[in-house]
Amino acid sequence: MTTMIHQDFWKSVGYFFFIFLRLNSVQAQQEVQFTIQSGTNIIFDKTNTQLRVPIFYVNQGGTLSLNGTIHFENVFLMNGTFKGSKKVISVIGSGDKLIFGNVPEIKVDEFIMQSDALNDQLSTNINISVKEKITLNTGKLVVGNNVYLFLEENAIISGGSAKSFVEGKLSKKIATNNTTFSFPIGKNNTWGPLTLTTCNGTTSTTTFTAEFFDQGFEDFSNPNTIKAFLKDRYWNLSRDSGGFNAKIKISWSGKLDFSDDLQHWSDLAVARYNGEAWQPLDVSTVNVNNNEGFMITREEDKFGILTIGSENPENALGNVLITGFSHSSGEVGEIVRIDGKNFSVIKSENVVKFNNVIASDIISATQSQLNVKIPIGASSGKVEVTTQGQTAISEQTFTIVNSNAPIISINGASNLKTFTAPPSFASTSQEISVTGTNLIAPIKVNASSDFEVSTLPTDEFNSELTLPSNNGQVNSTIYIRYTPQDAVQNNGIISFSSNNASIQQINVSGNPVASLSISKESLTKFVTVKNQTSASRSFIINAVNIDSLITIEAPSNFELSSDNQTYTRLLNISPINQLIRNQQVYVRYKRNTVGLDLNKSILIKGRNFDTQTITVNGEAVDNNAPNLTISPLELPTFLTLNGTTTQATPIILNGFNINTSLLIKTSAPFEIAEDTLNFTDSLLIEPNNEGILLNKRIYVRFYPSAIGTQNDRISFYNSEIPEQIILLEGNSLDPSAPTITDFTPKSGRPGTLVTIVGNNFSPIKSQNKVIFNGATVLDNLIKEASKNYLVAEVPMSASGTGAVQVLVNDNGGVSNSNFSIENANTTIAPIRNLASTAQGRHQVLLEWEMGDVVNTKKVVIERSKATENNFQKIYELTDLTNSSFVDNMNLEIGAIYYYRLFAKGINKESASSSITGILLPRDEFVTSAPLTSQNNNIKVYPNPSSNGKFNIQINQKNSPKYPAILVDSRARLIRHFDKFPNEIDLSNCTSGWYYLIIRYNQEKFHIRLIKI
Repeated sequence: MTTMIHQDFWKSVGYFFFIFLRLNSVQAQQEVQFTIQSGTNIIFDKTNTQLRVPIFYVNQGGTLSLNGTIHFENVFLMNGTFKGSKKVISVIGSGDKLIFGNVPEIKVDEFIMQSDALNDQLSTNINISVKEKITLNTGKLVVGNNVYLFLEENAIISGGSAKSFVEGKLSKKIATNNTTFSFPIGKNNTWGPLTLTTCNGTTSTTTFTAEFFDQGFEDFSNPNTIKAFLKDRYWNLSRDSGGFNAKIKISWSGKLDFSDDLQHWSDLAVARYNGEAWQPLDVSTVNVNNNEGFMITREEDKFGILTIGSENPENALGNVLITGFSHSSGEVGEIVRIDGKNFSVIKSENVVKFNNVIASDIISATQSQLNVKIPIGASSGKVEVTTQGQTAISEQTFTIVNSNAPIISINGASNLKTFTAPPSFASTSQEISVTGTNLIAPIKVNASSDFEVSTLPTDEFNSELTLPSNNGQVNSTIYIRYTPQDAVQNNGIISFSSNNASIQQINVSGNPVASLSISKESLTKFVTVKNQTSASRSFIINAVNIDSLITIEAPSNFELSSDNQTYTRLLNISPINQLIRNQQVYVRYKRNTVGLDLNKSILIKGRNFDTQTITVNGEAVDNNAPNLTISPLELPTFLTLNGTTTQATPIILNGFNINTSLLIKTSAPFEIAEDTLNFTDSLLIEPNNEGILLNKRIYVRFYPSAIGTQNDRISFYNSEIPEQIILLEGNSLDPSAPTITDFTPKSGRPGTLVTIVGNNFSPIKSQNKVIFNGATVLDNLIKEASKNYLVAEVPMSASGTGAVQVLVNDNGGVSNSNFSIENANTTIAPIRNLASTAQGRHQVLLEWEMGDVVNTKKVVIERSKATENNFQKIYELTDLTNSSFVDNMNLEIGAIYYYRLFAKGINKESASSSITGILLPRDEFVTSAPLTSQNNNIKVYPNPSSNGKFNIQINQKNSPKYPAILVDSRARLIRHFDKFPNEIDLSNCTSGWYYLIIRYNQEKFHIRLIKI
C-alpha cells in the first residue's frame, strides 16, 4: 500500500489536521510510503495550523519515504524503514525533544537545530548519519551513551556556539590532507569546541571522533612535569580509522579552574594521557588569558584524553614537606587540613599518620593541601605524610582533644571585615557559626560596647544572646552588627561562654563613617521679576564624622548664604568636632532676562562622603505682565482630634504687576488668616503701590466638628489673573484614638529604633500598628509598648520622608512632623520561577530568575532529600550574574531531592524562592523499564491518550497500597501518590512523555505514559 500526499491537498482542506501516523507490524509485507513532493514543507508545530503531529511513530515493518523536510517538536519514533531522495529533519518549538527506536541508524541529508530557547534540547538513542549538512542555530543536541552523530565525507557544519552545540560523541570522516574541521561540542552549560587540521601521516580517509566533558579527568597519576590540571573540563579525541595526523586547537571561554595554583600563563601546555602518564604536547601557538583563549599543537600522530596543564619545571615533584595545619587540635572524626608541598594529587598515594596511627579517610588531595579525617585511636603527637617513598614529619605537635570534654568552637571569625556605619546607625551584619559539644549549659554570647548580636540576619539585635543546647550540642549561626554612638573608631570583643567550657573570644573592629542628611523646604520653583532677587528659602544640613570642609555649590542664577545676608555661589561650612548640627542654608534666585532655569542642581561635596544634590527651578517674568505664584500648591492632610484645631500651615504668595485686590476664599471646617490669630473664610489682599506681593504669608487651619475625612479648597483670583486653587483634606480622629506628640530620632535608615511618645497606645505590642511613611512595622519589630510610648524598628520596606502613624483597632494618630528614611533603597528582588532538571543520573540543573541584584550580596542554595523538612546549605553564589547552578554533590540515583534558594541582601534583608522537587532517574537515558514478570499484572489504557486521561490497573485481590511518583520527561516531579492511583489526569499538561514510577513487590518500575 502506498500513500501519496500532495501539497495541493493540504491547501484544499484548510491546513488543519491532527495526524497520528502509526504504521503497524501487521503490514510488514507491504510497503507504506508517506511521500512529500519536492519543496513541500510539513511542519509539526503546536502553534501552526498547517499540520500537528506531536508524536511521529513508525512501527516495525512500516516505511517512511521522504523527499522534503520534516519539522518536528516533540517525539520521533523510528522502528521501521526511513528512506527517500532528500531527507531533511528540522527540530523546532520549545521544550525537550526525543529521537528513539530500535533501528541501528537513521541516515539523513540535512539535520537542523532551530528550537525556541537556548535550554531546549534534542536527545537521541539512535545513531544519526548526516550526508550533507548539520545546522546548529538554537538548542542542544544530546547524543546518548554508546551512540554517535556521524558526518560523512562531504558533510559540513553550519553554526555551533554556546547556545547550540553537540553533547556526546561527534564523528567526522575526512578524505583530504590539510582539511580543517571544528567540532562544536560541549557539555551541560559549558561550551568546549575542538578544531583539528589534517596533515601528513598515512594519506587515507580518516574518521575522527571528539567528545567534551565538563569535569576534571579522574586520573592524575605519574604527572611528570605536568602540574595545575584543569578541574572543570577535558576532551577525548580519537582516530577511529585511517592514518591522517592532525594539528589540534583547543579553545575556551570563561575562567579556568585548575587543580593547583598556576604560576605563569606561559607555562601552559596541552597534555595527553596515554593510559599511564600525562605527556605535554608540542604547542605552536598560544593565545590565552584567564577568561578566553586557544592553544594549537604541532602535528600529532597519537590521540586520546586531552587537557590543559602547566609544565613549569619549578612545579615538578620535589621533597615532601608539611608546613602547618588548619587548626592545631581536634577530635577523632574531625577533618583537619594539612598544608605543605609536593603531596600527590592521587589520594591513595598519600599515607597520613597521626602519632603513628594511619588515617584511612583522606577527603581530598592537591599538591599543597590534604584534607584528612582524624582516625580512631589517634593520640597527640607528630603528623607524618608519606608520598611516593618520601616522608615528611610535622615540626609542631597535633593535639587530640578529649572527645568527652566540653568545647565551644567559632568558625568564620577570620572572614569578618571591619564594620562601618554612621554614628547612631546600624551597620550591615556579618555572620559566624558557633558549635558546642558536651555542654551542660547554654552558650552565652556577649558583645562589647557599640556591637550587637542576633540569631537573625535582620532582627532582634542586643548586646547579649543565649544559644540553647540540645543534648549538650549547639550548632548555630549568629549575626554581628556595629552601632556606633559617636565618631570614634572602636575595637571590641564578642565572647562565648558556657559553665563547663573554656571561654572563647573573637576580636571585632568598627569604623564610624560619614553621614549627611538634608531636610529642606520646597525649593522646586523660585519666581521673580527679571533683574530682581527672589525671596529666600532654606534647607538644613546635619552631618556626622565629617573630616573636612563641606562645600556647597549653586548653579548659575542661584545664590547661597549661611546667614541670609551675605550671598555667594560657593559656600563652605566647617564641622565642629566632625559634626554639623542644624546648619541652615539659604537660597535665592535672580535672572537678568525673562526665562526659565529648570532642574538645576545644588551640589553638596565633601572628602569622605558621596556628593549629594538638591534640584531647584527658577523663573524670571516680564516686568509688566501680571503674575501670581503660590507656594506650595499641595498641602499634606490635616490631622487632629475631633473638636480640636490643627496648627496653622503657611502659604506664601508672590505677585507682580497686580493692580487689583486678590480675593482668597475657603469654607468650614477650614479657615484662613493673614496672621495666626484672626481666622475667617475669606480674605482680601492688597498689593503695594507698585503692584507687588512680596513673600506675603497667609495661614490655613482645620477645625472639625465631626469624625471622618472632609475636603474643600482655597481659591485665589481677581480680574487680572486666572483663578488658582489649592485642594484641602482634613481627617478628624476619635479622641480615644492614639495620638503622637513626639518621636526620636527624627531620621534613620531601616533597622533604626525609634521611640514614639503620645497617648492611648496599647501596652500589648501586637495591638499597635506602626507605619513609617506608608511602610508597616511587623509585630516582632515593635520592641516595647505602653500607653504613652512605643519603641519600633524602621522596617526594611520604608523609604522617603513622611509622617509616623500609630493605629490601635483601626483608630490612629499621625505625627505633625516627618521622619526621614536614609539609605533605604536596599530592598532586593525576589527569586522567581525556580526550576530543576535532571541531567542524567548524577546531577541536577537549577535555574531561576531574579530582578535587580544591585543590593544583593549572595544567593544561598539549600537541598533536602526525600522530604521538604530537612534543608541543608550546599552552596553560596556570589557571582550574581549566574541564574543557574549544577548540583553534582553526592546525589543518589533514583532519589528525590528538593531545593530552595535565599537571596541575602547587603543590609541584612533576604528573599526566598519557592521549593522545587526532582527525581533522579535510574537510567542515563530514561526509557520505559520492562515490567518482566509483572507484565500481565499491570495494565495502562488508553496509552497513548489524546485527552491526557489514563486508567491503571493491578490485577490482584487486595486493594493495592503501593506508593507512586509521577514525573515528566525531564524527570521533574509532578505529583506524589501515597497509594497506587487508579487513574492519572494529564489533561492540563502539555503533550509528550510522562513516567509513573511504582514500587511493586519490592521492585521499582517505570511506566511510560504518552499524551498526544
